Amino acid sequence: MVRRGTMPTTVKRKLVRGGARRVSVDSEDESEVQVTSPVSPCASTTDGEESDEPFSKRAATASELSGRGKSVPMQFLECFLTNFSPEELAAKRTVETIYSGSGPCPPGVPLSTLRNYELLLVGAVRKLGSALSVDANAVGWRKVMCSLRCLVVEGLGRELRALLSSLCSDGGTANEAFLPGLERLQVMIRTLGSVYESQGEKRERGSEMKERCNIAECLDVLEQIKGLLTYLRSVHRLVATTIANRPESEGLECLLRRAECVLGIGEESGGEECVSKGGICIGEECGFCYGRVECVKLLLSEESCKCLCEGEVVSESNFVRQKFESICSAFEEQRRRQREEQAEVARKSKLKRDAISYVLARVSECESPSAPGNIRHPFYILGIRPSRCNEGLLRKWGRKLKTLLHPDTEHDPEWKALAERAFKEASLALEKCATFNGAARSYVGLRIVDNPPFAAFIGLSPSSEGEAEASASSSSSSCSSSSCDNIVTAPSVVIIPSFVVSCMESKAGALNVLLDPSVFSQPRFTKLGKNKQVVVYVHRPVHCDEPSAFCVSRVSVSDVRRVPLPDSTQSKQLSIKVDAVQPIMFGSAWRYFVGVQLVGDQGASLVAWRSIYVELASKGRTASHVCKLLGTFLGASFVNQSVLQSHMSRCREGVKTEAESFWESAPSLHSGGRTASSSK
Repeated sequence: MVRRGTMPTTVKRKLVRGGARRVSVDSEDESEVQVTSPVSPCASTTDGEESDEPFSKRAATASELSGRGKSVPMQFLECFLTNFSPEELAAKRTVETIYSGSGPCPPGVPLSTLRNYELLLVGAVRKLGSALSVDANAVGWRKVMCSLRCLVVEGLGRELRALLSSLCSDGGTANEAFLPGLERLQVMIRTLGSVYESQGEKRERGSEMKERCNIAECLDVLEQIKGLLTYLRSVHRLVATTIANRPESEGLECLLRRAECVLGIGEESGGEECVSKGGICIGEECGFCYGRVECVKLLLSEESCKCLCEGEVVSESNFVRQKFESICSAFEEQRRRQREEQAEVARKSKLKRDAISYVLARVSECESPSAPGNIRHPFYILGIRPSRCNEGLLRKWGRKLKTLLHPDTEHDPEWKALAERAFKEASLALEKCATFNGAARSYVGLRIVDNPPFAAFIGLSPSSEGEAEASASSSSSSCSSSSCDNIVTAPSVVIIPSFVVSCMESKAGALNVLLDPSVFSQPRFTKLGKNKQVVVYVHRPVHCDEPSAFCVSRVSVSDVRRVPLPDSTQSKQLSIKVDAVQPIMFGSAWRYFVGVQLVGDQGASLVAWRSIYVELASKGRTASHVCKLLGTFLGASFVNQSVLQSHMSRCREGVKTEAESFWESAPSLHSGGRTASSSK
């Protein structure tokens, strides 16, 4: 503690604390400054008693005047008290405590500690550098996606957050944006470098160069990360502002184009560029790239916002993210409706073309010279049963059928020409049905092909169980039952083979079938696929008209010939031989039907039938002729097959008498043949 006396003090530019002011004393003028007491006028004396007298400078004593010749240190020491009262001792300790807390700087950090700290920083920053993988040549959306994947997906953000959390002990780094924490980390590294420079005399030259390289490497990596974060923050701000300011009614595509303009992504870098999760282009639907949507979603994700945004911007980003998801949902709903509309258009197109093929196939059958009379009527072309329609229904069905077949809705040139022809034929058939309807109701022998492909479209369906049963009974005329053994390959291509049938000899009724090569040049012939073959069906003698082109029972056929059709023979006239026809009457002509069908791996044509009258000779047959005639009864349900096999074996031995008497003496053979045949 300083005594209440005063002493002159010589200082250099030093602030001297006084009771109510500060005085600057210059050392050059050697002026003496009287230091006043820092306490109030009502100060305490050395004996601790209060005094109300104002403080005043007392006169110097003789000993004091004699002491002015002493040295400055001695004079300084004499200014301190050695004997303290309890109050003065408490004040002394208080002042010492205050001054000890603001003492001189601690000694410098040891060099080993600095090197350990340097190694920790270098290892952590190098780990960040290994996660920093961005394509330097990327531009546009690809650059944005690569940067986001590096920060959010590949772990750069996770590693950076862990490093900042471990170095910064304030606890707020884990929840704040990366850019402020990254700047603090750069300051740490620069401070470390400056400390190294201050201790340059204590380090070796080799270690000094290594330390400089390490610090430069760390600063370079952090500068790259800072550039990446700055770029992404700018992109996030521009995209989020664009989404927030644009109305949802503009749609997703318009919004992304606007974002491209704001980001400066031109057509050369963003128009044809697509980005996917693996960095590979993905396909576009209707000129739109879904990779851009994924890029914007990743940019607005919660993880990206934690890395790039600060404070209130995070809550604004939540609003922007929800708005963008709403726009994407509306776009997906629009795309779903478009796909449904496209599927509906494709379904209608298929229905239209099936109807065209059906009508033209029926017209081709009716125009055939050998077509039976019971199909040459307009109801057969339309697939409408006369007993189920009246004038009103016929007008209603016809209006819908004309709408379906109208050529203006067909864009393919080939199908458009077919649609024009089918539309004209259907319109003509509808006019004939309107005038022929009354007579058709009383004519029960008309043949109808039920269930055309457009039946449901025009509303054609059985109106009662009785009509359905009538329809089933009429269809049994072409096929004995629904479970009949049909040997015809289901037709799938509208091709009607053209051929000529001739009888070569009358002993066994051998036939020759000549296939017209013009059928091979038809456009639909290639739709049959590979491994094409010609199938010839020889029908048993019948008492009715032409068999069905879709269903033929195995019992109704006496012979089936399958001949391969290689490519080398498709330009030539193909001849197929048939050994015999089933006998039913000798000495007079009888009508037989021969059918031809083209079959391949991928489809089959319709069965085209031609009729021929064959007159079997009454006598003059050899055992070989008789054996061939007996072979036509194989598989017939009206013949005892075991007896038939025994007669055929005897004919091979040259005995034909018993075989001839077999069909002549058995009247059930002829009646059975007529019954089986007539069932078809």
